[in-house]
Amino acid sequence: MTSRATYLRLSPLTNRWTRTTRPFNLSKHARPLPAPPARTKGVKEPFETLVADLTPVPGVQVPRLEAGAREGVPRAGMAVEGDGQAMPVGAGEGEKVKAEQSTTKGKAWMGVEIPLKPAAPEEGECCMSGCAVCVYDLYLSDLEHFQLSLASARKAIMARLDALPPHEKEQKMKEWPDELGDKPGEGVVGKEGGVDAKKEAEKELERERKTLDPTVRAFLEMEARVKAKGKDR
Repeated sequence: MTSRATYLRLSPLTNRWTRTTRPFNLSKHARPLPAPPARTKGVKEPFETLVADLTPVPGVQVPRLEAGAREGVPRAGMAVEGDGQAMPVGAGEGEKVKAEQSTTKGKAWMGVEIPLKPAAPEEGECCMSGCAVCVYDLYLSDLEHFQLSLASARKAIMARLDALPPHEKEQKMKEWPDELGDKPGEGVVGKEGGVDAKKEAEKELERERKTLDPTVRAFLEMEARVKAKGKDR
């Protein structure tokens, strides 16, 4: 006995479901397709497909100009284009000065470039939270490097001066730039132009500390004592 497929059909007379072996003829009562939209003569219709718009959307939206902001002035986090190195707009004035100094060459004398003295940290740059590396520690390191570079410049200049005739050398020594510090053999400078860079850097830092606010100065002195005890252990 061969089994035949049966279908359920809703009878319109009895409003009940009845079984039947006759399949549905869907094409008999097919719905007519909608009429195409009217086209304007001479006007090209936009090409449309069922494919979704795959245009990539940026994850970070371009910020709008906030109220009170000046047009053309970049906001924090944006780089400033200029003659110097690009840096965030949110940086403080002290950082801007340091960036300008790092991109500016020092004065040259006798064909030797004189290094620029590093700028001291500005008021408020030290957070007084006991950082492992304070801004004044970095300043001390910069001063030491500056003293070493200055000593090298003095030695190079003295080598060129020694190659000149005595009267010309004497005249040039009278034009000794203040940026080079003491002349060789004077003050703390050795006869060859050398100097104890670390010692001079610490002296300069101590002079700078004396100009600070008493609260900041007391904190830095306490930090120096704590670090000195840590080194002795």
